[in-house]
Amino acid sequence: MLNKLKEYIKKTINVDLSISLHNNLMNIPFYLKSVFDFYNVKLFEHEFIFLFLKNNSILTPAKINEYIQLIEDKTQLQAVIISSQMESYNRERLINYKIPFIVIGKQMYLPHLLIDLREHFSSIKEEKDYFLPSTQALILYHLQKESLNGKRINEIADILKYTSMSVSRSADQLNKLEMIEEREVRTSGIKFKYEGKKLWELSLPYMRSPVVKTINISKKIKDLDFKYSGLLALAKLTNIAEPEKQILACNSRSYPRLYFIKMNTQNIISEKNYVIEFWSYDPKILANNETVDILSLYLSLKNEDDERIKKALNELLSKEFEW
Repeated sequence: MLNKLKEYIKKTINVDLSISLHNNLMNIPFYLKSVFDFYNVKLFEHEFIFLFLKNNSILTPAKINEYIQLIEDKTQLQAVIISSQMESYNRERLINYKIPFIVIGKQMYLPHLLIDLREHFSSIKEEKDYFLPSTQALILYHLQKESLNGKRINEIADILKYTSMSVSRSADQLNKLEMIEEREVRTSGIKFKYEGKKLWELSLPYMRSPVVKTINISKKIKDLDFKYSGLLALAKLTNIAEPEKQILACNSRSYPRLYFIKMNTQNIISEKNYVIEFWSYDPKILANNETVDILSLYLSLKNEDDERIKKALNELLSKEFEW
């Protein structure tokens, strides 16, 4: 199983996996040792603990979620579930819990590294059902900040703080969806076929919440540039009541540092006053003030069941955009 995992990682993301047995099991409850084999892994400069499900272990996603939080607290490492087989509906439930996992040969879901690979893939999730994070950021910037029409790949990359390769892939995606004009974007720049409300409505089915992970911490980190997000941002922009906790957004690249802070403060201060959202793109790029941008905020909250939230979101869109 270990060799198959290495082969799968090499084949999918072309990385030689650095992996070794996790020998410090003193703090791990005995019953968890009968469920998992524990390995230390380094991947893209991040350290993880890979939890190999043993053959006789049949766990519900809810139970896995319970176990994984305990193991992360004990080891101070981000945990990833490893299995040789898992039913598709259980994989979907793990994704709903935002639990990282790898089903060898079938699926790799590592949201904190922005990796979501399925069967019959070629790269980071790029099927037509969702935009790449760079594509979504590009459209939202064009809709809310300034027109990107006529700007070339390298110019957009500088604006959005992406690599030219990422923006080139976004242009390819938009071209396949016939949302930009057929032209040589490296020399002539992109040109959207649609603008305003029409572009938003055509883009919406391909967009998703920018939030890929959340954690609770007990203190705000002063030298990271957060933006108010979630219900807190909505409360600052509408008449809806503020939530009890401060909800703040930052780029997912801040995850390793903040996760370490969480692990080293949670046993000292029991009351956790901040919810930190990690976004698939940098919220600062799109924000105009202290809150995240309105369209990303809408995407992050549009699936909430509370009618008051839905009403506030719709009123906010109507107020801010004369479409």
